[in-house]
Amino acid sequence: MEINAFTKGELKGAYLYFIFAKELLYIGETQKIAIARWYAHLYKNGTLLKNIEKEGKNPNDYIQSLNFLSISCSEIQNDFPEIRWKTITQAVEHSVHKILYKSQMALIKSYYQKYEPDVDSYQIISDTSRTKPSRIPPSEWEYADKYAVSVVETVCNYL
Repeated sequence: MEINAFTKGELKGAYLYFIFAKELLYIGETQKIAIARWYAHLYKNGTLLKNIEKEGKNPNDYIQSLNFLSISCSEIQNDFPEIRWKTITQAVEHSVHKILYKSQMALIKSYYQKYEPDVDSYQIISDTSRTKPSRIPPSEWEYADKYAVSVVETVCNYL
């Protein structure tokens, strides 16, 4: 017997999530519990499957290797009013993308060596160019950048 997942949390909130698919990585944000977004990604027209196809790969070759990870961003919920959660979470998501584009080693060591040992680099197939906030104060970008560092460290330590 093996337990694959246990999710307990609020249905509404600020969440970041990671979807690992062999050498491909999808990072996203949602204001609902992450499992709802994961499910949507697995539809034929879901963003994950479409992005795998854009890479010239067959999504069916990746379905069996999917691993999902969710982060409840409770600090965002505590530090900002609910009306700001989405914007701040999108900023953090963008900052996480930037960190993982610049340096792959932490995630390679914590995830890929354990779960995909034949993978020596990964490719991020999600994109924040359309969703990153365009008008937030510098103090909120500083918050997002610091929080993103914490997210990456937490994820790597968990894995």
